[in-house]
Amino acid sequence: MKTSATRTSRRTVLRGPASRIVLLLLALGFAPRCAVAARQVILAPGDAAPATPGAVFELTNGATLNAAGEVAIWGALATTAGGVTDATDDAVWKWTPNAIELVARAGTLGAPAATGADFAEFDAAAIADDGRIALRGELAVGPGGVTSSDKEGIWEFAAIGDNVLARTGIGAPPGVPGGAFNSLSTALRQTPQGLVAATGALVNGSGGVTSNSNYGAWLLETPGGVLVAREGVTAVPGVASAAFNTFAPAAANDHRQIAVLATLKTAGAVTIANDSGLWRLEDDGTGALIAREGDAAPGAGGQTFATFVEPRLNDAGDVAWSARLAAQTPGVWRRRAGVGELVALAAAGNVPGVAGANFTDFATPDGKLPDAGPLLGSAGQVLFRGTLETGAGGVTADDDQGLWLYPAGSPGQLLVRTGSGAVAGAANASFTSFDNVAMNRTGQIAVGATLHHDGAPLPDDHAGIWLMDASGESVAVALPGHDVAGQTAVAFDFVGGSGGEDGRLRSFNEYGQLVYRALFNTGSATVLYTPELAWRGPNFGDWDDADNWTLGIRPAQVHQVTIGGSDRAFVTGPADPVAVKQLSIGGTFAAAQLQLQPGGDLSVAEGLHVLPVGELTGSGKVVGDVGNGGSLSPGLYSNGVGRIEVDGNYTQSSAGVLNLILAGADNSNPLAPQYDTLAVSGVADLAGRLNVRLTGAFTPQIGDSFGVLFASGGFDAFDTYSLPSLPADRHWLVNPGGATLFLNVIAAISADFNGSGAVDGADLAAWQAGFGAGPGATLSQGDATGDGVINGGDFLAW
Repeated sequence: MKTSATRTSRRTVLRGPASRIVLLLLALGFAPRCAVAARQVILAPGDAAPATPGAVFELTNGATLNAAGEVAIWGALATTAGGVTDATDDAVWKWTPNAIELVARAGTLGAPAATGADFAEFDAAAIADDGRIALRGELAVGPGGVTSSDKEGIWEFAAIGDNVLARTGIGAPPGVPGGAFNSLSTALRQTPQGLVAATGALVNGSGGVTSNSNYGAWLLETPGGVLVAREGVTAVPGVASAAFNTFAPAAANDHRQIAVLATLKTAGAVTIANDSGLWRLEDDGTGALIAREGDAAPGAGGQTFATFVEPRLNDAGDVAWSARLAAQTPGVWRRRAGVGELVALAAAGNVPGVAGANFTDFATPDGKLPDAGPLLGSAGQVLFRGTLETGAGGVTADDDQGLWLYPAGSPGQLLVRTGSGAVAGAANASFTSFDNVAMNRTGQIAVGATLHHDGAPLPDDHAGIWLMDASGESVAVALPGHDVAGQTAVAFDFVGGSGGEDGRLRSFNEYGQLVYRALFNTGSATVLYTPELAWRGPNFGDWDDADNWTLGIRPAQVHQVTIGGSDRAFVTGPADPVAVKQLSIGGTFAAAQLQLQPGGDLSVAEGLHVLPVGELTGSGKVVGDVGNGGSLSPGLYSNGVGRIEVDGNYTQSSAGVLNLILAGADNSNPLAPQYDTLAVSGVADLAGRLNVRLTGAFTPQIGDSFGVLFASGGFDAFDTYSLPSLPADRHWLVNPGGATLFLNVIAAISADFNGSGAVDGADLAAWQAGFGAGPGATLSQGDATGDGVINGGDFLAW
């Protein structure tokens, strides 16, 4: 195991321009208010290879990401530059928004826990939420004494050091002292928290292993790991006196559970008619039988299970799977809270959205969908691709495929279908097939599909990518013919999966970020897409309700967010602290308002922008810069008092208005303030208008002073002031005092502006600072002679 110091010394990190950000204007069929999204081209053919002087990147073989939007990439270098050969062209990189790190490379850099050895190739890479990378690969035979029997393995690359989690022929597997792996499943499974699930075979004769005890399933981590199940050794939940025989690749969740498709040894009551099934197993050796060959299938009229596809698992311990019955009828099932239920069955009618139709299958004939089984969301929702019987319900060969979503406890619904319905971003187009499907942990769906286009400009039968949710909203991510890093992409694809909850590779996280490949004639690029979120909710709604936002995604630190558009929007702000990339309120159409709440601090990395017809109200804090070209109104301008804090700079344009209300003169109790305030930790660059009103029966008295604006970095003058009328014996004096802007009430007949008890030259200076030369000069305040000009004559008149 290498130390972090060793790791740092052998890896190179590139910062700054290693990634490029491109803004795409998308014509979104169902989301006209979410028109711009960020597409980040991470690596493209012809790029200088990160941390490999003279080498050129050529090909992305695959890419995965985590909840933080960090990306693991495995790909190839061009063998035409930098001395790269066929033995050194494979590499793995880790990308973050600020850097690209070379993690491993074939033929160089070495391999963790394998002195003198080098990698030969990489099968797959996964990245956990804490940034650690799990890598399935092979070592080069020869260097470091590596042989064909000990070249395969799973490695982990982490900030605390790199390590081998499992390797054939070397090191005892957890729970098998003296044993050794003979083979490992090629499927890589890593949970969001970094647990790696593996199935494999042991070397006969090592650690007492025989041909009757050489298969198993493990959870691997640093340090150590645990044996979850083993052929002929561990008990079989739900089948007394039985023994496991073999295991297919396991699904795994962060609660240290795995779900496996396994076979049993035929002995006693176990025969070839009931020797396979699905189990959910715990890391303590317990578990539950999910479904077994020969058992009655829920909802299938007494028919029995015959064959299974590898199951899906979520963090709640729910399991979903597809299977065929004894009559070879395919179906999809789900198990929640210990109860199995039928989701959909072929030849049974009741196809959501297609009256009179029948399902014929739930797998992908061309094999492009990984594992061909359903996807399972964190709330138990099941997503699958289905094929319909032609003829029944008017189905033809042009419209016989679709994607269906079955929420837990609710009827299923048709999401999208070939040959019918609009295609977001592609007028006059229709889908012809669905090749890649992913569902993230919060239920959004990424779809890779091919198109038929009636009348240009898109080529026929080329693949694009769309995001959608259960509401029917759809957003185009990538379309054939799009320019990516100066090249025209002919197609796009991505890794499917269920958002990582089952340990399978994930390309689509809970923030709607999707990492995908753009395919060119010259190779392929890695691209990260981040949706911009817009308010799609009702005229009045809550920020915290995810359904009110684009695709049902609650805003997070990666998002540019917009409130405003063609419909009015009055939004109650978050109840707890929230971070976003950028926030815009308003625009050029209907009024939009965000009301801050105490405790709901809003962090904006790239600023909060109040646009025309937009308004920021309430009481709360904005962490970041605020630009006001609309209205800022602490509290509720019509009937409430509040305080808005800006932990940053505040800039008000000539079109901006700061609205304040005064309901009293005492703000000594922060829990019960009597007048509005704006507090800025940085500089307040002021223009536009200050608009002040009185509320209720409050009338300011002579001597009252209202510190309405504080800016620790200083401030300048508003363009205009609109102050409420006062009784004839008193006037307003706008008096900046250090870092605070005060509104003072003074006697109309007195020229003692500095309050010294005498009228002298010092009062002239105070008057000039307050009216003639400083901020706050208005005719209603300083024009004592009524001649329309504020000058020395006004001072004499006072």
